Amino acid sequence: MTLERQHVHHIREVLGRNNHIVLLGHDNVDQLPVFSFLVRFGDRFLHHNFVCALLNDLFGIQARGGCQCAGPFGARLLGLSREHITALGYAVVAKDEVLKPGVARMSFPYFADQDEVEYILEAVNFVADHGWKFLPQYEYDPHNGAWRHVSRTGSSFPAKKYLASMQLDDVETVRASICAAPIRSIAAHRRDNLAQAAVLADACMEEAASAEEFPEAQKLMPSHEWLRWFVYPHEAVAAYKENGQKPVLAEKIEGPCQPQRYLDGTVHKVWQGVPSMGKMKRSLVGRFVLKVFMRDEVEAMKDKRSDDEKTVLKEEEAMCVVFGGSEKCQ
Repeated sequence: MTLERQHVHHIREVLGRNNHIVLLGHDNVDQLPVFSFLVRFGDRFLHHNFVCALLNDLFGIQARGGCQCAGPFGARLLGLSREHITALGYAVVAKDEVLKPGVARMSFPYFADQDEVEYILEAVNFVADHGWKFLPQYEYDPHNGAWRHVSRTGSSFPAKKYLASMQLDDVETVRASICAAPIRSIAAHRRDNLAQAAVLADACMEEAASAEEFPEAQKLMPSHEWLRWFVYPHEAVAAYKENGQKPVLAEKIEGPCQPQRYLDGTVHKVWQGVPSMGKMKRSLVGRFVLKVFMRDEVEAMKDKRSDDEKTVLKEEEAMCVVFGGSEKCQ
């Protein structure tokens, strides 16, 4: 516990100095070394799945993106209103799942040594400061929210391999795997990763900005654009062309995600009376509570749906974005 508390204090101190990083939750509570954060860009955010993709692709750091299993607590942390959640539920039904709000989440176990922790913090700070420069090199899938490097566009991830499928009794099927060259110095390897990432970041943005016109690649339904909280790649390129750098942080954040509303307490009034996810699951009338609680909001939002949406959204399905299980809405 002592090591974990030291991690918590140090990580909050380091990441808290970066104005582009929004650490969710209060910093005056005793917590595990698990951190959920957003990365700001102008008046919006970098998509959490893009942030996680960069941490993996550039630094070999695995972070989890999405709403996880936080349910109503996640909605509070992100400052989501009931109206926005209902509208986002319709967007998910219409296959614009990239609009699902979420965070990047990382854990720092007690057995992580100080050098590893520092490397991860440097990588997170780099993504917060320079990650936007890689946006032209990535494309997103609006139907599942995944962000992939353009070199992987159109290709599927390798099929899953299960331990249950292994057969060790047949010696003929067992052979040595071809491995990459061993890393002689992990410290030097980490320094190289950070140095190469800095070079690649500038090169990616300069290449995109040198083009006469960068494609906008609009993929969201026009009726859902007002729900967008993340920056498009072409917006990052436009900002670089105009100022040679990313825009200053805006005082007003666009879109449903308003994490400052959790810290100032305004979001608590919005969600007062809503039971926790655990109570919902244990209650036989949980679904009924959802239907009654959200009925007015659902009816108000039905008029905002586009004409080409054919699915009639049930009241409880409007909460899928917050309460998880978005597959139920598809």
